[in-house]
Amino acid sequence: MVGSGTKMRSAALTVAVCLLFFTVGSIRSSAAGAQSRHAAQSRKQVKVVVIKEMGYQPSTLRVKVGETVEWKNEGIVPHTATAEAAKGAPGFDSGSIAPGASWRFVKRG
Repeated sequence: MVGSGTKMRSAALTVAVCLLFFTVGSIRSSAAGAQSRHAAQSRKQVKVVVIKEMGYQPSTLRVKVGETVEWKNEGIVPHTATAEAAKGAPGFDSGSIAPGASWRFVKRG
């Protein structure tokens, strides 16, 4: 009977180890899924304005509270992105955005 008790403990240990690997795998999978969803939301919330050939594309942009606007200077001269405060919304000033550089602003309420 001593042998059967050892086999039962060994089988229980094997099951416990399998459950541990399954749980850790599930946690990693859930974390990866959450990161993927967060990355997709971040991409969705960033609106890009390209500065090129002395113009801005798009030239107008509607931005909701919490969204981010990124200005990318693909031109050959420095530019700025500036807005005065209006209707309770704060203004912003990027300062000089060098050629090849970018600057981000998150719209706050």
